[in-house]
Amino acid sequence: MILTPDNEYAVVLDACVLYPMPLCDTLLRLAEEPAFYRPLWSEGILREVGDTLESHGRSKEQRDRRLGVMREHFQEALVDIPEEMIKAVSTTLPDHKDCHVLAAAILSKSRMLSSRKTSNISRQNVLRNTEFFATTQTIS
Repeated sequence: MILTPDNEYAVVLDACVLYPMPLCDTLLRLAEEPAFYRPLWSEGILREVGDTLESHGRSKEQRDRRLGVMREHFQEALVDIPEEMIKAVSTTLPDHKDCHVLAAAILSKSRMLSSRKTSNISRQNVLRNTEFFATTQTIS
């Protein structure tokens, strides 16, 4: 499948699905050509992946290499999130540390958010926030 803006299936990948290497490897292989979907993440998500790698005994060099390879092979995956957007989303989530993940999903207009933290980012929160920001963008 060749992804175009008309048929792309974009997915924000949370840090908790990018850390366990077998899961990360599977997800990123599915995003290689011929891609089943387009992966998306933010600098905050990559920072969390790096911190998790180091907390599980990986060296700074291993951390930098892994994140560098991800950035190199999926250059279009990075979603830039303004601080104002993170603050706007922060009122709706029980864990404020995950606001940047939801903000990435909203800004990128992704079709899905892949996370193992289902209690923090519920379908209801994602839908409610996506609808709110879609309405806000239409009005402005």
